[in-house]
Order: sequence, then C-alpha cells, then structure tokens
Amino acid sequence: MLGESHGPVSMDQTMSALGDRSFGATMLVLALPAIFMPPGVASLFGAALLLISAQLLIARRTPWLPARLRRLRMRRPAAERLYAKASPLLRRAELWIQPRWAGVQSPAHERAIALASSLLSVVLMLPLPIAHTFAALGIIAFGAGLMAADGLALLVGWGMAGATVLVCIVFALAAIAGLARF
Repeated sequence: MLGESHGPVSMDQTMSALGDRSFGATMLVLALPAIFMPPGVASLFGAALLLISAQLLIARRTPWLPARLRRLRMRRPAAERLYAKASPLLRRAELWIQPRWAGVQSPAHERAIALASSLLSVVLMLPLPIAHTFAALGIIAFGAGLMAADGLALLVGWGMAGATVLVCIVFALAAIAGLARF
C-alpha cells in the first residue's frame, strides 16, 4: 500500500491507493478511535464521519476531504512502522471480513447505509456514553462491509444501528422520567 515512492506519505496518496474502497476505509479509520474516547472528544470524529457519510449519500465516487487534511503527511519511516503494526491486525480481520452475500450490496443499499451512518455520526456527537460506542461499532461494521463487499458485516452494522437506536430510546425515556420528577 505504501508504493514505491520514498518520500512522505500523504492522505491524498492513501486515498488514491484505496480507490473504490476509500469510503469504507475512511469510515473505519475515523470510527475506530471514537470507541475508545469519551463522548465529548468522540464528537470530533462524529463530525468528520457525518461529512463522509453525507458524501456517500450523494453518491460521490471518492470521499472529499478539506485540502488541509488531504495534504497531511506522515514521514515514510513512521508510515512503514504503522503499516507493519497494522498488517497483522488487517490479516486477522480479513479472516472475518471477506466478500460474501454480494446480493445485499447495491447502490440503493449504499444510500441507506450512508443515511444510517449519518445518523450514527450524529449520535457520536451527543454526550451519550454507551450510545456513542454502539454508533462507532455500527459505522465500523458498515465501513468494513463496504470496503470488503461483505454483506454479513453490513448486516452486523444494521444490528449495531438498531442497538444504538434502542440505547438512545432508553436515554430519552430516562430523561423524560427525570424531568417528570423535577
């Protein structure tokens, strides 16, 4: 993935290398850290994911990032270390994430996934402790499913989206009950 060049690796180069898998990969890369961050900090990733999801919703071929982000560069040795550390994890993930159930993936389904991912991105921006984790997991599953054309991963994403909705409903009911007591 790092190619034959010897200079720094830019976000533009990375996106080009991913080609038609760049939406799924971008979603995956942005949602992964959000799992481990408190809800307030995760909102930064939620905003970026909302931008990416909206672009998938309008059927852009590749994700657009602001010029400042596209120009971000990582020195070659650091990029090689990161790639070396990530490779074993990616190989293990490939055992689980693989092309299957191709009939599940269609342009209309991608728009539905984009809409669901947009809503999950909004949940990431809210201060809801458990809901933001479920939302990030849903986006990760959607990203992996889009990246690998894995219908099963997409269905897991839908399950996580449903779980996110349930958690948000519980928070809303708890808030209503709290206000009623007040």
